[in-house]
Amino acid sequence: MFAAHSKVPQETVSIRLEDIQAATAVVRIEAGIMTQDFQTYLAIAEDLNLRIIELVHHNGAIFSGPGQVLQARDSHQASEEKMLEVNNKLAQWNNVQNLPFPDLTAEEKQRLKGSIEYPPSGSATR
Repeated sequence: MFAAHSKVPQETVSIRLEDIQAATAVVRIEAGIMTQDFQTYLAIAEDLNLRIIELVHHNGAIFSGPGQVLQARDSHQASEEKMLEVNNKLAQWNNVQNLPFPDLTAEEKQRLKGSIEYPPSGSATR
């Protein structure tokens, strides 16, 4: 998504699984935003953050905040179909040694470059 966003220079993107703390994955995301206007920067950053939330939820995961870890069985569990899809994708990446981190190929970057418009067409706000 970051490699495809029209307002994010691909060479500035760094996304890493930085740590695991109290059963929570800590992901560090860094990316430049092409603007010199602070309000535009905030709007693009918001667009990126909302897209992250959509991607996480679409893939059956949820965010957790700081604090105690409380596990409740089946409170929000991915379906067996979704888990099978995730496991198949991971196996596919492992088989071709193409895990999504750390880099996309030059061809993948070129294919994605600018393919996510900002602002989204058809709406003034997201």
